[in-house]
Amino acid sequence: MTVLEALAVLEAAVLECKKRDINTPEVRAALNLLEPYIRPAWLISQFRHHVLTELTDNPGDCEGQQQVLRITFIGIRESVRVLLEVRMDRLALRFHETESERRDLPTVSGAD
Repeated sequence: MTVLEALAVLEAAVLECKKRDINTPEVRAALNLLEPYIRPAWLISQFRHHVLTELTDNPGDCEGQQQVLRITFIGIRESVRVLLEVRMDRLALRFHETESERRDLPTVSGAD
């Protein structure tokens, strides 16, 4: 599972939590995959806690669960976005450094 697939699984869980039990192996796997990378770390703990919470037949409980999961998911998604931006910035910097090094190399002419 990739990071983007994990985000898609969590987003689907947020949308479907009022209709079905979202405490599934896929949701747990997505949370486990993202856990080491998400900051602040409590976002994953909070999402996991609300996934595991047993709900009653009260529609208010389901609505409350979805609201908490929605806000928590936004934080998780934002954390992934920042992580990817930092990684892309590092890759771009490395690419530009490599390009600079190539331009500094003397060219070899085969026309002698």
